[in-house]
Amino acid sequence: MWGVGVAKKLISAKRQQIESVRLTMEYWEDGDWYVGQILEVPGVMSQGATLRELEQNIWDAYWLINPKTVGIHEAKARLSALLAQVAAGQQFTITKRGQPVAQLIPVE
Repeated sequence: MWGVGVAKKLISAKRQQIESVRLTMEYWEDGDWYVGQILEVPGVMSQGATLRELEQNIWDAYWLINPKTVGIHEAKARLSALLAQVAAGQQFTITKRGQPVAQLIPVE
């Protein structure tokens, strides 16, 4: 099912030249495809014909699930404004040194 072996790669990206995120992508070969997932965010998986294409597709999937990330210092400085946006339905992932550590989500 999963090719010969599984490998892990630390991946990082900047979004809008402001946010920096570092995550661990686990990937394997499945026939002619590379398939992978982000270990820190369950459910973020993708595939690609090359390892580079897989990495780009993984980031696309991550940004769809986590549309807004905020660094911890920005979150502390703008907490009232962030909470107003959360009350209106927006979700935020708070990061510390690029690593996701918490989520602000509306109460149901």
